[in-house]
Amino acid sequence: MKINKNLNYSFLYNIANALFPLATLPIVFRAMSPTTYGNIVFSNLIYQLLIALFFNSLISFSIREYKENKGKSINEIYTLQIFFTVLSVFLYFFFSLLLKFTFNEGNEYFYIFLICTCFSFLHSDWVLFAEQDYKKLLLRTLFVKGILLLIIYFFVTDEDDDYLYASMLAIGYAANNIIAYYYVRRFYGIRINFLISNIKSSIFNARYFISSATVGVSYQYVDQLIVGLLLNSSSLAYLNVLKQILGMLSIVPNTVCRFNLPKATVAYLKKENIKEYHNSLYPKYVLLITFSSTIFMLFGQCSLNLFLGDKFNITDISIYICSLIFFVSATSVYLDTQHSIPLHYEKVTFTANIIVAIFYLSSLYSVAISYDYNGVLLSFAIAEFLGVLYVCLFYLRRKKIWLK
Repeated sequence: MKINKNLNYSFLYNIANALFPLATLPIVFRAMSPTTYGNIVFSNLIYQLLIALFFNSLISFSIREYKENKGKSINEIYTLQIFFTVLSVFLYFFFSLLLKFTFNEGNEYFYIFLICTCFSFLHSDWVLFAEQDYKKLLLRTLFVKGILLLIIYFFVTDEDDDYLYASMLAIGYAANNIIAYYYVRRFYGIRINFLISNIKSSIFNARYFISSATVGVSYQYVDQLIVGLLLNSSSLAYLNVLKQILGMLSIVPNTVCRFNLPKATVAYLKKENIKEYHNSLYPKYVLLITFSSTIFMLFGQCSLNLFLGDKFNITDISIYICSLIFFVSATSVYLDTQHSIPLHYEKVTFTANIIVAIFYLSSLYSVAISYDYNGVLLSFAIAEFLGVLYVCLFYLRRKKIWLK
């Protein structure tokens, strides 16, 4: 019963996280043009890139280390987070100045998102993930997102409220970290302990996770920066909205995989019934992502155009490409969380990410110029497929390491 309740909280938590940006879109587009929204997105991308690179990349690593050695992992992870927060602030200034003086892309929103960057060292969601305490994550999310949604609804009413909208996003990011740390400090007795002598060994232990993230951000966030530079803010707005839709579609598969990651870790540690574990999860997972992809393909275009309003026009080709990306990416998440991470084979994920990044970035310029944002999405779908193909071939040739 407790497992089912935690899983329900996990679904609700991920749904709340994905629905908030989507729920704000009709409100924001009532007040702002796609161009203004695209400018805010462009500034926010630097923050999102740094978080994905230095903090989100450590979540799966942190869960595994926490389950294997709780006391040691706490010092190790928080030491890394403090170090990466300082580094992120420095890089944020560097990127913003580079874009301003090299590409003439400086805008007034850049420094708003520096606020939340300074609070990144408090990131503690990984503790709650490892403890499977999704109820606290859900309550935190509903509280923060609910207040922000109300403020945006009542006060973001025209183009002049762009600063307020950007500021609310930044404050929301910071509030998430502050509240999460409050939870783990109060309910789990966890304290931040910075041990400078541990930095080198901590980075070494997490090297493949960080390396994979370094490659991963190239096709998660850098592509949007490139589109913003090559095309225009309107195309960037379309690409960003479609990526948010993909994020919402990925809620269920990502939640299932993350929820089962601790179980997979324990199964590989005991080295018993590993085949039975995969046979019980994999068929259901394939059915789930096939059903979700088909439903989106059939009803996605009509639903999105109705939801976004007359300022946006989502085409059918965008829907088909997004459905393909969803299916392939969901397969990749399963292979990563249910095979590579429990087996300490992060190098496999890293290699796959390199394959994805090389193909995607090498084709990005030509497809963006020729086919706009739909070409960018199609290139990403093909790149993701090549990465999944590599991982599948790797494990099919080594069945004895996971089919015991």
